[in-house]
Amino acid sequence: MKFFFVTSDMPYPKFTGASVVNWSIINFLVERGHQVTLFADPPILHNAINKDIANLMYQNIKKVKCNFISLNNIKKKPISKNILKKFFSNDFKDYFSECNYSDEIELIIKNQIKIDKPDIILCYGSPAIHFVRNIDIYKVGWCNSVVSYANLNFVTRNIKNSIYLIKSKIYYLKAVQFQKKLIREFNDIDKRFQHSKDFAVELVKRGAKSCDHILPPFFDSSKISINKNKARRSYYKIIIVGLLSTVNQYQIDVLRNYVFPEIEKNLDLEKIQFHFVGTNHNDLPEDFKKKKYIIGRGFVDDLSFEINDSDIFFCVTPKPLGFRTRICEALSLGACILTSKYDQASIPFLQDGYNSYIVDNINDTGKKLINILNKKTDNEKIRNNARKAYEEHFSYDKGGKKFEKYLTSLVNNK
Repeated sequence: MKFFFVTSDMPYPKFTGASVVNWSIINFLVERGHQVTLFADPPILHNAINKDIANLMYQNIKKVKCNFISLNNIKKKPISKNILKKFFSNDFKDYFSECNYSDEIELIIKNQIKIDKPDIILCYGSPAIHFVRNIDIYKVGWCNSVVSYANLNFVTRNIKNSIYLIKSKIYYLKAVQFQKKLIREFNDIDKRFQHSKDFAVELVKRGAKSCDHILPPFFDSSKISINKNKARRSYYKIIIVGLLSTVNQYQIDVLRNYVFPEIEKNLDLEKIQFHFVGTNHNDLPEDFKKKKYIIGRGFVDDLSFEINDSDIFFCVTPKPLGFRTRICEALSLGACILTSKYDQASIPFLQDGYNSYIVDNINDTGKKLINILNKKTDNEKIRNNARKAYEEHFSYDKGGKKFEKYLTSLVNNK
């Protein structure tokens, strides 16, 4: 089959969740013998990506045997300084910076599609759907939930600031209205899907005609891990992965309010360390910097080893925020995962005490953590079953083939 894969997140194995999933998808499709043309935003358009990471992204894409449409000639546009206009505007470019370039991008895609003549356009994210809205080829895609992220920003800021509270409420209401635009464009594509089961349900409630729950294939992180022996140490190592995104900010609240008070009362603090990987120590909150058992590691050479070397992989999301790619990576490495019922709603095959540990009441996270550390024999069973869960649902051999079967059946039945 010929896939034209449009995404606003450059596929890359070591960055954001969407980048990691896209990296897995294109590698899987190419490995299975499909012809793939990749269209992705130039990373220089995104403020969070510096030139060094952008170069690494381009180098990695060149290793994949797909046709890559480069947008090096598109220059970054200046940000509007008209505060009043920004406040009242509620368009695609206000939520997705890449949509500042919709006209240029749409023309490039149209011209390439005339050359490639693909069987299907695969759209990863709402901007991708927006770019191909005027192209008459069978389209399938995955949609963002702007409301969820607006709600994230609304809740994780300093709620004592009344002016900010009012502004946040206005932006949240704007996001609710904008979600209707997303749903209209989402409904115009031929088939709609979501990797996160709870988001699939949410989008239907918000007006989507339908939305399938389809898990993506996920690259086997154990294949690229540097072969090192676990360190011998006298303390428990708990790892928390990611930049200080809004999701991590939520997890920081959980740690501050429900975990640290509990362990400070009930554990010898010389016997426990929390390692923030992806976040530098200087970027941590001031109260975290003062705690000797918290370490901000920043970038590490081998994330897979760090996960393998940990006693607990901590990813407790206290609200329904969708699919957590970092949990997929932990499953692939057979980690002992502590997560929440909200992540379980997104990835339903997670089972408490079988392939992971699930917190039902966020207030009990600290107590749950202490209980896990006291059950080391059970933790080996959890690790083994976590790897089995990855193989069944996310591996190229099983999960990937289910994903491929889904896409090919759409084309065959169109």
